[in-house]
Amino acid sequence: MLVPVLIYGACLGTMAVLATGVNRLTAIGGAVFLVSDGLIALDAFVSGFDLPAEGFWVMATYVAAQVLIVAGVLLEDTAAPTAPTTPDAVRAR
Repeated sequence: MLVPVLIYGACLGTMAVLATGVNRLTAIGGAVFLVSDGLIALDAFVSGFDLPAEGFWVMATYVAAQVLIVAGVLLEDTAAPTAPTTPDAVRAR
């Protein structure tokens, strides 16, 4: 399981770093997503780790992360200027 866990960890870290390039909401969402998966990893790999209501905290951080990431992407999408898509408008530029 070492190699798949390392690959997943690298993908998760990459996602969190890339999320910082969108805006503050997505950056916070990426960090909260790391916390969510960190809680799962602690439970799976650290003997004696016992967080009360662990399932609740895992799901609460997961849902919060997804909401923040989606909100950040939607905010960025609505703030971005739209480029003309018709052939005439493209030639006029």
